[in-house]
Amino acid sequence: MKRYLITICLAVGIALPAAAQFTPIKIGENAKKVIINRYDTNYAFHDGLLAVKNDETGLWGFIDEQGNKVIDYQWSYKSFGYPKFGGGACLVCKSGSDMWGRTETWYVINKQGQAIKLNAKIIDSAPFNKDGYALIIKTVNDRYSKCTYIDRQGREVFPALAQTMLTVGAQCPEEARSFSDGLAAFYDMDKRRYGFFNKAGKIVCPAIYLKVQDFSEGLAAVKVTENGGRWGFIDVSGHMVIPAKFSKEPYPFREGKASVAKREGGVVMIDKTGTVISPEFKDIRNFYLGYAYAQYDGKSCMDIVDENFNVVRSQLENKRLDPTRRNGEPIEFINGYSTWAGSPGASLPFLLSPIGKVLRFSSNWGESIDVEHRTEKVIHVKLKKYDGFIDYDGNIVFYFAEDEF
Repeated sequence: MKRYLITICLAVGIALPAAAQFTPIKIGENAKKVIINRYDTNYAFHDGLLAVKNDETGLWGFIDEQGNKVIDYQWSYKSFGYPKFGGGACLVCKSGSDMWGRTETWYVINKQGQAIKLNAKIIDSAPFNKDGYALIIKTVNDRYSKCTYIDRQGREVFPALAQTMLTVGAQCPEEARSFSDGLAAFYDMDKRRYGFFNKAGKIVCPAIYLKVQDFSEGLAAVKVTENGGRWGFIDVSGHMVIPAKFSKEPYPFREGKASVAKREGGVVMIDKTGTVISPEFKDIRNFYLGYAYAQYDGKSCMDIVDENFNVVRSQLENKRLDPTRRNGEPIEFINGYSTWAGSPGASLPFLLSPIGKVLRFSSNWGESIDVEHRTEKVIHVKLKKYDGFIDYDGNIVFYFAEDEF
C-alpha cells in the first residue's frame, strides 16, 4: 500500500512546474503573542519545548509549540549552550552564594516544571538525551571528580561507565548518546576512544575506536586505529562484518544501503555485505521511502533515483549535492521534507520532499525564513515585524512581542 501511495505522489511530483510556488506567510486572529521584552533563544525545540531566556532577569523558561509558556522564567543554566529537554527531563540550576562565593544548586525538571534537587556538587553537565539519560561531572573530594550517567529522577545509573578524573582540567562531558538497536556509544576519557554498552549498562564493545556512529539497521560505522584510521561496520555483537577499508567516513545504512566515498573521488552504494550495488555517482546520500538524492558527474543539478538507481526525476533546478561537505550525517526528513539552504544572494532556504516537491515561503528580501529550525509542526521565521513560528501552511502560530508598557 505504501509503495502504491508513493507511486501516485511521484507522478504528481513529476508534473510540478519548474518554478516553485511560494506559500505566503499569514497572520490571523489565532496567532499567539508571547509577551517578553528582551529574550535569548536558539529557536530549537527539543522534546516539544523551546528554551527562552528573559534577558531582563537572566532566567530561563520553556514554551511549547503552540506558544504557551509551560515553565516560567525562573531557572539558571551554567553549562555550555542552551538548556534543552530530552526524554521528558532537563537539567537546570538556581544560583546562590555562600562564604566562599557564588554557588549553583542543580535540579532535574520535568515538562510540567516539577523539580528534583540534585545533592551532588556538579561542576559540568551535558543535556538529557531522548532516552532520558544525562552525563554530569560532580566533585568527589578536594582533588577528584566523577563523570557519571543520571536518569530523569536524578539517580546515578550505569556504574560500569563512571569515570574518575582530576578536577583541575576535567574534560567537558559529551552529550549522552541515545540507544539504537539496543546499544549506545560511550566515550572513555582516559583512552580517548569510543565503545558501546547495552540498556543494562553492560559494556558490549570496549572503547577501542577513534570515532563511531550510532547503530542503524543492525550495523554501526566505526573508525579503527589501524590502516591509517579507516572505517568499517560492526554488528551489535561487536564483530567487524564489513572490513575497515573506507578512507572517508561512510553514511549509516538506510533501507539496506549505505553511501560510501572512494579515496580519489566518486561515491557508490553498498549493501550489508559491503558489496557495491550501484553505479558511481559524484555524490549520493541516504534513501528515504525508496528514493535518494543523487548527483551525477557532468550534471549541474541533482537527480532523484529509486531503489534500483533509476532516475525518476532529473535535474532539479538550483538543487545540488556537494561531495566536499560529506560528513556521515544522513539527510534528515522532518514532516516529510529535508532542509536546503538555498543559494546566497540568489534563492531563499527551502524544504524538499523525497520526490522533489519544493516548499518555499514568501517574504521580503532581507527577511529570514529559518527553515533549519523546525519540528513536525512549526518552522521558525524572523521577519521585519515578527519573530516567531509558522505552521507548514504559512500561518503564524506564535510570535514574540514586547509588553505594551
